[in-house]
Amino acid sequence: MKLKEIIIKNFKVFDDFKIEGLRQINLISGKNNVGKTTFLESCYINFHSHDIEHYISSFIKRGSLELSDFRHNKKLEKICINSNINKTAVNIKTDSIIIEVNGVSKTYASYEMPKLMENRTIENNNINFIPAFPINNDLLSYFFSRIQIARKKNLVNNSLAENFDKNIVEFDFILGEPKLFVLNREEGWVALSEFGEGIKRFISIICAIWASQDGACFIDEIEDGIHYLHYKKLWQIIFNLAKEANCQIFATTHSKEMIENYYKEAKNLDMKDISFTTLVTDKNQHIKAISYDFDWFIHEMSQNHEVRGW
Repeated sequence: MKLKEIIIKNFKVFDDFKIEGLRQINLISGKNNVGKTTFLESCYINFHSHDIEHYISSFIKRGSLELSDFRHNKKLEKICINSNINKTAVNIKTDSIIIEVNGVSKTYASYEMPKLMENRTIENNNINFIPAFPINNDLLSYFFSRIQIARKKNLVNNSLAENFDKNIVEFDFILGEPKLFVLNREEGWVALSEFGEGIKRFISIICAIWASQDGACFIDEIEDGIHYLHYKKLWQIIFNLAKEANCQIFATTHSKEMIENYYKEAKNLDMKDISFTTLVTDKNQHIKAISYDFDWFIHEMSQNHEVRGW
């Protein structure tokens, strides 16, 4: 099921926030600290909230909620993350916490929360999150294993040769370390770390989308480490893979070049199942969403209108 709309109340920077008109590919922009990452986290949490245990686990896995938040933070007295997929709430009382997921509620005494929050994990599935900070090898290895299972490894190798270096023949994990086999290097297999963070992020995005087949993939600060000359090809790959893998994409950016390439490739490929959203603050400092569908977005960009909210 695709996420179409979501309402977020009392979670981090959001007091009462709503986005409608989400599509298969969704790009979110806005100034720093306006809530782009929190929006991705909220969607990720909502996707995972099939039942109460999944709801608690998803908060913990994203690092979004600490035990102290349940006990002391008055802003979190009632967290609500509701969408067309799942409806969830956390109500904090003086000595208890009430968690409700899709009409089913359960009350926990405050002293139960430390044990409840220990060792909670979400099983590997088709909802994946690529953080803005450098990707660790364990996460990359998991994404890559999923693309191997799908027998789509050539997608990675062909993209690397085409966009980075024609001498790159293959990407793989050798004795637990990510490496590239390069024709013009005497040692053959070369550590991926020698090529910089951009190529690693490029690989991660390709693998994560396929790891999210029939699910959703969240990419925070999509441009991190990637040279602007690769933006066009990256969007071509994302648009094509999203269709092939039936994956809903949510990505954030503050890069004007990234937005422009998103517009150009959506127009070139006639990719109408997209949205562009700008997060802005109103005069009362509440965060609001301005969402563009394909037609409106193409019109605004073709007129060289500023759509980033500043």
